[in-house]
Amino acid sequence: MNETIQVHAREVAAASGVEGDAIRCGAGADMARSSFDADEGVWTVETAAGPAVRARCVVNAAGIDADLIQGGASSGPGRAGGDEDGPPRPSFAARPRRGQYAVFAAPPGTAPARPIQPVPSQFTKGIFVYSTLYGQLVAGPTALDQASRTDDAVDPAVRAELVDHASRVLGERSGRSGLVSRLVGEYVGIRPGTDRRDYQIRLHARSSFVTVGGVRSTGLTASLGIGRHVVQCLLPCVVEPSGRPPSGDEARPTPLPDVGVLAERYRAGGNGRVEINGHEYRVTHPLTRLGWEARTGLAA
Repeated sequence: MNETIQVHAREVAAASGVEGDAIRCGAGADMARSSFDADEGVWTVETAAGPAVRARCVVNAAGIDADLIQGGASSGPGRAGGDEDGPPRPSFAARPRRGQYAVFAAPPGTAPARPIQPVPSQFTKGIFVYSTLYGQLVAGPTALDQASRTDDAVDPAVRAELVDHASRVLGERSGRSGLVSRLVGEYVGIRPGTDRRDYQIRLHARSSFVTVGGVRSTGLTASLGIGRHVVQCLLPCVVEPSGRPPSGDEARPTPLPDVGVLAERYRAGGNGRVEINGHEYRVTHPLTRLGWEARTGLAA
C-alpha cells in the first residue's frame, strides 16, 4: 500500500513540475525536529540520516509507527498542535499484533492445496493453511497482541501449535512428524493495527499533512483505491490552480519479467536482491525468498 502511494505521489510531482512536492514519511523521518512554514506552505523534514528534505506535502505512511510520526509532527518546537503549524495530535494509538507463520516443503507429487480457513470472528480470521506460488505449504498467521513494535522473534511454542494445526487440517496425508521433518522456514510479521477498527486516513489540509495509518493485510486488496484517494487528498496541496493534475490515461505500466526469470536473477546475484528494469530491489518477503531459493513451483 505504501509503495502505491509513493508512486502516485511521483505522478503528482510530475504534474506540478516541482521536484520534491510529496514525500512518503517513514520511520526514518524525525518529525519532532521538522518544521512547517505556513506562509510558504513547505515542510522541512529532518531525517535520521542525510540532509533535510523540503516538500509541500507529507504522507505519513509509517505503518506501526504512524501515531509516533504524527505525534512528532504535532509537537515539534514552536508548535501548538494546531493545523496551521502542524497536524493535530493523532486520534489513534498503535496496537501491534504479531502473526507467526510456519512454511513446509510439500511432499513430491502433492497438488497445491486450496486455502483452508476456519470460520472468522469479529476479531480474527483465524489460522489458514494454504499453498504458495512455489508449491510450499504455509500455516498461519496467529494473532497475538503485544506491546513491542519491533519484536518479531519466532516463538517455539507457537511453532508447535502451527504444526499441530496444520497436521489436523491436512489429515493423514501429512502427519505431525512428517510436517516437522519438512519445515523449511518460519517468520513473524507485525500488523500495524490501531485501537480503531477502521483505517486511519486523514487529510490535514492547512498543514499539508496526510496520515495513512492502521492499514492491515486487507490494504493489499484496497491498495489502488487507497492510493487514488490519497492522491485526491494531495492534489489541492501541491498542484497550482493553473496546474494540470495527472491523468490516468498518461500512466505507463511497468511490465515485470516472469517469476522464473526474477528467481534466477535473485539466485545469480547472491546478495538477496533482484534487478528489475535497471533498478535493484531487496527481496524482503520470507515466502518469496524461500520459494526462490528452493527453485520450486513458479520459481523452478
